[in-house]
Order: sequence, then structure tokens, then C-alpha cells
Amino acid sequence: MPDLIVAHHVVVLNFGTMLSETRGLLEAAVFRVREEVMRGAVPVVVLAAPKDGGFAAAHAMEMVDALAERRIAAVLLTRKQVEAIGGTSTDLPAPSIFRELEREQIVPVIVGDDAVAIALATALSASTTVFFSRDGCLRSGDPKRLEEAVPLTSTSYAELLELSATNGAPVSTKAVELARASRTRLEIRGIRDIRTTVVRADVFFGQELPAATVTVSRDRALVAVRFLKSKRGGSNAHVLLLQKLAQAGIPIELVQFVPGGARFACGIDALAEARRQIDAAGLGSRAVAPCAKISVIGSRITTSPGVLNTLLHALHNAHVEALHFACSNVCVAFVVAEADADRAERALHDGFAIARGRRPTEAIEFDPETGTVRVRGQLQRLGARQARLLRLLLENAGKVVDTEAAAKHLFDSASREDVTALRVHMHNLRKKIERDPENPQYIITVPNKGYTFTRF
Repeated sequence: MPDLIVAHHVVVLNFGTMLSETRGLLEAAVFRVREEVMRGAVPVVVLAAPKDGGFAAAHAMEMVDALAERRIAAVLLTRKQVEAIGGTSTDLPAPSIFRELEREQIVPVIVGDDAVAIALATALSASTTVFFSRDGCLRSGDPKRLEEAVPLTSTSYAELLELSATNGAPVSTKAVELARASRTRLEIRGIRDIRTTVVRADVFFGQELPAATVTVSRDRALVAVRFLKSKRGGSNAHVLLLQKLAQAGIPIELVQFVPGGARFACGIDALAEARRQIDAAGLGSRAVAPCAKISVIGSRITTSPGVLNTLLHALHNAHVEALHFACSNVCVAFVVAEADADRAERALHDGFAIARGRRPTEAIEFDPETGTVRVRGQLQRLGARQARLLRLLLENAGKVVDTEAAAKHLFDSASREDVTALRVHMHNLRKKIERDPENPQYIITVPNKGYTFTRF
């Protein structure tokens, strides 16, 4: 075992199923473990069982042996050494076992899925949980189809949940939800790539494009339901429709109720059964298939002015018809004919200028719970009133915040003294985030009105 710095933090390294599915990645994984050891971290390795149901422990022992060859002691924790950690439904080794291994400088290797990795990170108060991917960090699009797709340096839990739901991230929805609830810091890295996407709390981002990623889900069907004028087509028709589909176990998405009917998307393999259930409910339907769902994902995408207009124009200019669309807080999803999927994906990616991606040298990343702000790669802690002020500006990005309203937000009043104090706090805030506080590019003074945080 090489000489180590005194370890200060646990790092959970989740390799998923890649070591069992792709031979030749073991050396890269061992390098990643050794990298953390040499940094003074306490690595905990998690490997998932192969998707084909193969013997996971065999691959885990290969990792243990490979680490031993690099003079890094490791041990595979067996079920006999496992007991439940309080408050979780997952069987995990008790923290005392890990503390003993840490003292002996032994790397524990565990077989479990990505939810187990998050539960471990929470129980051990890990500083970071790293999910390794063969495809590298998150990008603004699929690089296999979009050469212009760029790496994303950061994302939020809300965005990652959407990406997980569309298979655009190497993390399950369950794991993201667990990480979000426990505020576990996540990183997504390529197994052979130094680039990293950092996933933090749902922070505010300034000076960035409102969208980050475009994903494509194929083999979809669009169903339009008619609420017929019959005893079954009255005001409860929508309840009956959802009940029938749920009882049949048919997952649907992008549900939209319109006068006299409804629309939704489903998997093309579930289309026939969905229409049978609709007929059984005494309702009429028609369907368009095959289709594709194109999702544009980004924090605050639906609160940024003109986003939907820009997206629809991009599709129009590419001669793609949007058959249906729906919005959430972080996503706008379009249903298009599957034959148009590639053109739609490129149009939304390039036409919306997502290919420029997040600009880490210009972006401001603010966590209101910790009162910290990262700008140009540097992390700074704000005073309590500075943090409240920056949050107010970011929540109203692109809008003018009245001077008196800002003062009242900070001090619960807007006297002359309060306005003067506001200006002092604004000056100090600019000193922390602006390159040149006298010529600000983020927080702009609007004469005789107030302040605005510029988004672009």
C-alpha cells in the first residue's frame, strides 16, 4: 500500500455494470480508484450485477485482485458482513465495518445498484459520489448523432431527473431522487475522460442559456382520444380514461386534456392495448405512429421569455411539424413523426444555440442554502444579505427589480437609510462576482428604476 496523506473524506465510486459488460475497462477503473487513494480520499467501490444475470461477485473479485496488483489492499464485502443501516430499506454494511477498513487502509468493494451507492454515500457522509460512464460526462446532445454536442460542466437534480427519465443519463431516477433528498453531491465522469459534470442542489444559474440538453426517445405513439356524447362520455370521461389505462398497466406521458378529448404519448408496443382500453371505456381514438419525443431540458426553461417561440421557430425552419408538445419546469417535450426525429433533434440543438453549452468561465452558480457562489471557477461565501439580494435578482433575471422593493426585501422597510444600505450591499456583491465592479456585466443599474440581472 503506498504512503498516504491522512484521509479526510469518503468518495463513493460507482462503476455500474460496465466492468462486466466491457472487457478492458478494468485497468481504467483501477486507475480511478488509485487516483482517489493518492489524493488522500477513502474510496468505496460499487459494482452492479450484470444485466444478463451473471455472477457479480466474480467481477468484483477481479477488481479486488487488480487493486492488489497495484499494492492497494481491497476486500469484497459479503452478505454475511452486511446489516441494514437505520432509516434505509437497502441492506448495507454497517458504518463500523467501513471505519475499521478505513483505519487499515483497505478499499471496500460492494455489489449493488446506483441506489445502493447513494445510500452508502449518505450513511458514510461521503463528500462525493462519482458515477462513471463509458460515454463520458453529460453533453448537450448525443455525440454519436451531433458532432456539435458539448460537455456540460454542471447540472441540477431537476435536470438530471428529466435526463434519467429519457435515458439521457447513466443514473436511475430512483438514485437521483435519493441523492436529491439527502443533498448528496454527484459527479458524472467518463471512465477514460477527465471531463466531469457536477450535479449539485437545484441552484440558480446566471448568464447561461436556459436550455442545456436535447434528448430523443423513439418508438413512441401519439394518441388522441374523443370523449363521445354518450353516457360514458360525460364530465367523468377523463377519469374513466386514466383509470382504464392505469388498470391495464399502460404508462403514458405528455397528457393534455382539451375540450372534448385528450392527448397523450405512449410506447408503440403499448398502443394496441391502449386503444383496446379506450374502446372498452366507450371512447373514440385515433393514433399517429411511429413517433419520437424530443425533449429540451434546462433549469427555468419555461420561465425564460421567448423560449417556446424560439423552439417552435427552429422546428418550422427545419420543416418539422410539432404534432404535440408539453412543458414542465425544466423541460419542453415535442412529439414529431419518427422520420423527422433527426432533423428535429438537430434543429432544436443548433437552432437554439445549445451547442455553445454552459460557459463555465462566465456562468454564475449560486446555492441559496449555503450562501455560496461560484463564478469563473472560484467559490466564494456571501454575507446573509448579499445572498438574499443575489437570490432576488436571479429569481427575477431579465426583469428590473425596483430599488425600494429590493430594500424592503432586505430590511422589511424602504427608508432612505435602507436604500443607502442596499447600495452598499450591492457594491459589495458586485465586488465578489464582477470582473470589474465599476463596469458590471451581470448586475446592471437601471437609472431611476432599480437593478437587473442580465441573462445573456
